[in-house]
Amino acid sequence: MNFNFILKPKTFFEEISEEKIGLKTPLFVVLSISIFSILNFVIEVFYFNSPRYGEALIFPFLMKLLGPMLLWFLVTSVFSLLSYPLDYVGNFFRLLKFIGYSFYPIIVFQISKTIMILFDPPFLGFNYISPSSLIRASILFWLWSGDLWIYVLETTRDVELKKSLFSVFLILLMLFFLLNQEIFALIL
Repeated sequence: MNFNFILKPKTFFEEISEEKIGLKTPLFVVLSISIFSILNFVIEVFYFNSPRYGEALIFPFLMKLLGPMLLWFLVTSVFSLLSYPLDYVGNFFRLLKFIGYSFYPIIVFQISKTIMILFDPPFLGFNYISPSSLIRASILFWLWSGDLWIYVLETTRDVELKKSLFSVFLILLMLFFLLNQEIFALIL
């Protein structure tokens, strides 16, 4: 796997734009987010007896399982809808593929969240991890994804930088609104 997206995201997306449209790797990325979200959920609920979810565990579990996929389609759909009035039309599945690749930072967040949860158990008395610190950390990783989305729009839709920044700003604003409403916490 080519990890150029960290140092040279524009080059990375230009390289994979030459490839046939395949959704295996982006689907793997999104499913990895689901797996780590479920792992974090299970650790919180069963290992630490977290009262955060109460008795109804099935809804948060399903949201952790299906939420990243729904978010993947939501972000792709909004980018697709934003590009139509600007006459920047491209292949929806290519955009879906590229948006899936740009979720790599969220995998990094989920892995780091798992490590933080495992190495900061509340019974040791440290308890440095608060929901607000996790939200702040997730914002940094979503900004990283937003940075990748700028290159995604430039590559898949031929959107100029200024309009690409505006579109990404709208999506991130929507995601941060969801984050503030705790809806986002159920998904990730």
